[in-house]
This record gives sequence, structure tokens and C-alpha cells, in this order.
Amino acid sequence: MAFTGQLSSSVIGKPATTEVSQSDIDKKVADSIEAYAKQQGTAVKSPTVSNSVATVPSDFKKIDKEKDHIRGDKNARISIIEYSDYECGFCRIFHDTVVKLLDMDAYKGKVNWVYRHYPLSIHEPNATALAIASECVAEQGGADAFWKFTDAAFADTAKGGDIKAWAIKKAKDFGVNEAKLTSCLESNNYAEKVTTETSEGTSFGVRGTPGNFFVDNQTGTVKFIPGALPLERLKTTIDGMLTADAK
Repeated sequence: MAFTGQLSSSVIGKPATTEVSQSDIDKKVADSIEAYAKQQGTAVKSPTVSNSVATVPSDFKKIDKEKDHIRGDKNARISIIEYSDYECGFCRIFHDTVVKLLDMDAYKGKVNWVYRHYPLSIHEPNATALAIASECVAEQGGADAFWKFTDAAFADTAKGGDIKAWAIKKAKDFGVNEAKLTSCLESNNYAEKVTTETSEGTSFGVRGTPGNFFVDNQTGTVKFIPGALPLERLKTTIDGMLTADAK
């Protein structure tokens, strides 16, 4: 409750006659999350928005159309590969921003979005539990159910302590069989996949979430720009890649 009050006063503290941009709101929310975490004595392991493009390792893992969770046209020219944590406030901000971008007519068919797991230790055990649950949901419902679950996980900030019960309740809304989902969750089959993706992300330079890679599937260019990028920065980055000459 303390955090809600702090966030509200931070975001709406401007006079009603002042126009507040989406970028202002995003920054205020991220600042409030960080301030609250510091009040609680918790280390915030979310990268600030970068003003430069980091070097990407030559062995960077690009998209696997059969195994990756892809939102949008699988054959899109530009892919946003995000290493993310379901319990990360910065990831929640970035998630909403990318949803807005993909809904824009200018980017339909040109940009897709790939979700990879990177649960942070400060958000355990819920972060990994949600990551495993998302894989169990995808096992039954495919990409559609996975992304519906992901949207719900970021939208609901009051999941409670029983993540398994929350996951089952939400997944049922997406047509996932409760018995099969429960069996999958109890088997813990996807723990290794979550660990592997996290380790890969670290080897590629990810140190916090969201860790964002922008891939031009025509030219082979890969840019690493971490942080909860505001919509305008996201558009500028993608527009620049779309106008680059293809090989």
C-alpha cells in the first residue's frame, strides 16, 4: 500500500494543466519502483535505459521459429528478443510499451517479439515459478495461451503467495486443462529450460531485466539496448533498422 501511494503521488503530482507524456509516466513509474526497492533494502537489478548500443557476442542465439515464444509475424524483418522476469516492475513497463508498438499499423508484419526467461534472484521463488508455469501453459495452448498468460502475469500485481494456484486459475481462462497443467507444474520439467535461457542471457551480456536485443533478420544486425525503453526510443531504434539496406 505504501508503494501505491508513493507511485500515485509521483506520477500525478503535476498540475492538471500540464501535459504528461508517456515517457514521463514510464520514467516516474520506474523511478518509483527503484525508490521503493531501496526503501526496503533490496538491490534493484534492472538496467537503466541505455543511450548506446552494447556489443553483441558472435554466438548470440537468434530466433528459433519452432521453440521460441514469438508474438507477431514469425517472418517479420525485425525481432525484439527480450530476456525478462515476470516479477520485474521495469519489465511490466516495457511489456506494455511493446504491446502498444505491435498494435500500430506501421509495424504490423514488420516486427515480432520473442520472450525469453531471466528470473532475478531478488524476485524468487515467484519469478521462476511463473516462468515454469508459462512453459506448462505453452505446452498445452501454444503461443496464443503463452502470451495470454504472460499478459495476465504482468497485469496482475497482486498474485498472492500461492503462484501455482494463481497460474492454474488464470490458465483455465485460456482453455488449458487443469489436471494436465497441475501435473506439468508438479513435474518441474521446465526448470532446466528456464535456467538455460538465463545462463545464455548472461553470456550474451544481460545483467538485469529487461535485456533487449533488436535483430534485423535480413541484414543480420543485432543491437543490445537494455532497459525499459520508452515508446519513442523503441520506434526510433526499429525505424532505423527498417530503413537500413538489406543484404
